[in-house]
This record gives sequence, C-alpha cells and structure tokens, in this order.
Amino acid sequence: MSKADAITIGGNALAIQNLCFQWVIGTACLFFAVFSRWVLANSGDAKEQARLAALLKLPEPTDYFYAAYALRFFRKITPQSYAALEACASRLAPDAPHRVYVLSALYVHTALQKRDAIRKKLLKYVRGEKSERFEVA
Repeated sequence: MSKADAITIGGNALAIQNLCFQWVIGTACLFFAVFSRWVLANSGDAKEQARLAALLKLPEPTDYFYAAYALRFFRKITPQSYAALEACASRLAPDAPHRVYVLSALYVHTALQKRDAIRKKLLKYVRGEKSERFEVA
C-alpha cells in the first residue's frame, strides 16, 4: 500500500484490510488469492462473492476446488454463484480431480427437492480417496 493510499483511507481499518486483500489477490499465488476472496466475500458484498465464484470457470483443478470449497461454507449464495457452481459441475468429467468438492457445494445450496440427483453423484465417492470420503460424510 502506498503512502497516498494510507492518507486517502484516513485510518479506516476495514478499507486498509480490503486494500491488503486486494494486493494479495493481485500479486500472490492462487491459494492465497482464493482465500483472500473468501474473506472479502464474507463481508456480504455480492460483488465479492461473484469474484470468488468466477474462479469456478478456471480450468485447473485446484482453482475450482478452492472456490467450491469456500462457497460450500456460505449460508446463502447468490443465484449467479449457484449458476457458476452448476456450470462447473456439469463441465467436469466424472473422474475430474476435486469434483467431489464442487458437487458438495452444489448439494448444500440446492433446493431440497432437487438434491437427489446430486446425492447419487456424491455417493460414488463413499469408496473413493480418504479426502473424498470425508467430504461426502
């Protein structure tokens, strides 16, 4: 953060914190960027949640894994974030790495009457890797 930014902020701790997270997002490894986006999205700002959900479009397994994992813990997600989860789940092959985390997040945020189809997909992981079994449990 530059000295000008500090002066402009005028001592607002939340603004300083937001600037620090934005710096991490722009300059650090993806792992820290995703978790910084998660923290910002916890503010309740729909734009920040949309930025987190946008990571579901990335092709690398760790990219969509971290985003799905984070969204699973939200009490409620926006319709746009839900659509991004659905799109990610539908584009992933059944044997795609970390697919269980996308399905888990989708299951948590799906209406009760639509959960059976996702549950069937999740149950295939009951005999999977240890981390997959924990996610399904």
